[in-house]
Amino acid sequence: MSDTKQFMSVAEQLREEGYKEGYKEGLKEEIKENREEGKRKKKFEVAIEMLRAGMVDSQVIAFTGVTVNDIKRIKKQFFITSVIYKLGIEDIALDKISKNLSDEGRKIVISVAEQLREEGRREGRKEEQFEIAKKMLQSGMDDSQIIAFTGITADDIKQIKNP
Repeated sequence: MSDTKQFMSVAEQLREEGYKEGYKEGLKEEIKENREEGKRKKKFEVAIEMLRAGMVDSQVIAFTGVTVNDIKRIKKQFFITSVIYKLGIEDIALDKISKNLSDEGRKIVISVAEQLREEGRREGRKEEQFEIAKKMLQSGMDDSQIIAFTGITADDIKQIKNP
C-alpha cells in the first residue's frame, strides 16, 4: 500500500473514531440535559403542591430550590387559572384576552387553557368509561370483565352500583 493510501486509511479511521466519540459525548450530554429537565419539572411540581397546601414561600424556596421569581410565576399562573375557572372557559374569548397580555401572559393563558382542555378530555373519557361500564353491568356482565375491558376500578363499579 502506498504511503498516501496508508495515510488516508489512518485519517479515515481517526475521523471515524472522532465521529463515534463525538456521538457518544453528544448522547451523554443529551441524557444529562433530559435528566436536568426532569429534575427541574419535578422541582416545580413539588413547589406547586407545597404552595397549594399553604406552605409559606420561604419554605418552598428552601426545600425545592425554586427562586422568588419562580414563586411569582407559579402564583400568577394560579391566579390566571382561577380566573379562567371562575369565568368558565367557554365564556372567554382567548384572542381578546391575549391582546391585552404580555408575551409571557399569553403563553400562560394558552398553557392554562390547554391544561383545562386536557383535564376536560380526561373527565370525558372517565365519564364514557362509566357509561359503558353501567351498560355492561345492566347486561349482566361480570365485574372482573368490566374492569378488564374498561380500565375502571372495583371501587368505581361499587360507585356505579350504589350511586
